[in-house]
Amino acid sequence: MKSSRVVVLALSATLFFCLALAISFAWGALVVRHEIFPYQALEAVPVFALESEKDQAGVSAADRYWAQKVIDGGYILHFRHAQREKWNDVAAFDAYDLLRGSGSAAESYAKAVCLTEQGVEESRLIGSVFRLLNVKVARVIASPSCRAKETAQYAFGRIDGIDNSLLHRTAIPPEQWDGFAAQLRSLILSIDVQPGTNVVLSGHGRTLGDDGDRVIDVDETQDVDGRDETGFVVLERVEGKVIARHKFTSFKNFVNAILEVPLT
Repeated sequence: MKSSRVVVLALSATLFFCLALAISFAWGALVVRHEIFPYQALEAVPVFALESEKDQAGVSAADRYWAQKVIDGGYILHFRHAQREKWNDVAAFDAYDLLRGSGSAAESYAKAVCLTEQGVEESRLIGSVFRLLNVKVARVIASPSCRAKETAQYAFGRIDGIDNSLLHRTAIPPEQWDGFAAQLRSLILSIDVQPGTNVVLSGHGRTLGDDGDRVIDVDETQDVDGRDETGFVVLERVEGKVIARHKFTSFKNFVNAILEVPLT
C-alpha cells in the first residue's frame, strides 16, 4: 500500500513538472515573439513573414505579401537609386557637386554622379510598373545627388522636395552623421502618409544602415541596407516608432512577387 502511494506521488510530481515546463516554454515563445514585433499585434503578423526560403526567381513568401501591401498603400518607400557608373571617388564628386550647387548632368564628371543609360531605363521601369499596378504615390522626396534626383524624375515624373539627409553617408564627414541622422528621422516622422497612398524617398544604399537605431527603431529586415540598386525598403510609423517592415533587394524582386505573365 505504501509503495502504491509512493508511485502515485511520483507520477503526480512528474506530471506537475511537465505541465510547468510546458507553460514555461509557451511563455518564453510569446515573450520572444513580442520582442521581435513589439509594435504590432501578434495575430496580425503573417506566419511567412519570418520565412527566409526563396523560390527559383529569388522571391520569398514575404516578398509576395509586402508587394500587395505596397499596392494597398500607407507606407514610406525608401529607394536606392538606379544604376550608376562605379567611380572610386564618387563620394568626393557628390560632396563637391552639392557644395557647388551645380547642374550635375552638364558637368564633365556627370558619369560619376548621374545615372547610366541602363539606370535611366531601370527608373522608367519602376514608374511603369507602379502605374500598371495602380500603386499610388502622393509625394516624392529625393537626395540632392544627381542619380537620386534622376531616379525620381524618370520613375515618377516629378520631385516634390530635396532633402540633404537622404545623401549617402560616405559623402559626409563622420562628425556630421549624427546631425544628418536626426534630420532624416525627423523627415520620416513628419511625412504625411495617407491611407491608400505611399511616399517615395529616392536615396542611396547604406544610409539607413549606417545611421543604425538613430533612424530605425525596429529593423524587421535584419539587414536594412543589404540591397542592390533599385532595391527599396518599406517603412512604417507606429506610435512614434520607425519600423523597417520589409526589404526588396532589387526592384525585380517586387516585380516577380506581384506580376503574373499570361501563358498565351
